[in-house]
Order: sequence, then structure tokens, then C-alpha cells
Amino acid sequence: MPLSPNDVIMYREYRIHGIHAMPKRACIALPPESIRIEILVEVIHAPQRTLEESVLGPLLRKRGVIIKDDEIAYVLAYYDIKKNGL
Repeated sequence: MPLSPNDVIMYREYRIHGIHAMPKRACIALPPESIRIEILVEVIHAPQRTLEESVLGPLLRKRGVIIKDDEIAYVLAYYDIKKNGL
């Protein structure tokens, strides 16, 4: 079941405020594990260690990974990935 635009906004907010605030929603499906790994690898290799899905998305698609920017945001929120100041 696709997420609504409101869900996308909600998940971007939860990325800022933490995964602990995310409500449980059974209808949300993360991308396959192989895609999640690609996202996490790209976070490590991306210029300036960006966490912006608008930057990571084109980099992943250039490498042939079929992913939407919103899915990247969900993965980052799910794993509670934040900048650590490095």
C-alpha cells in the first residue's frame, strides 16, 4: 500500500526527531534488504556524507538501483540514521 504525501512529511519529521516517535504502521513496507544495504553503503560513500534523499536518490539511480527518494527517507528513519558531526 503506497504512502500518502502526509506520510512522507511525517517520516521526514521522524528522521529529525527520532524513530522512537514513529507510530507503528503495519502497511509500511521497507524496500528489500539488498536495496536497504545499497542505501546504507551510499550514505557512507556519498559526497560529504549526506543524508538527504534528494542527493542519495540520484546517486543510487545512476548506479542502477531502482528506488524512490521517499523509500530512502523511510530506510533512514527506520534505522534512525542521523548525522554525527564528522
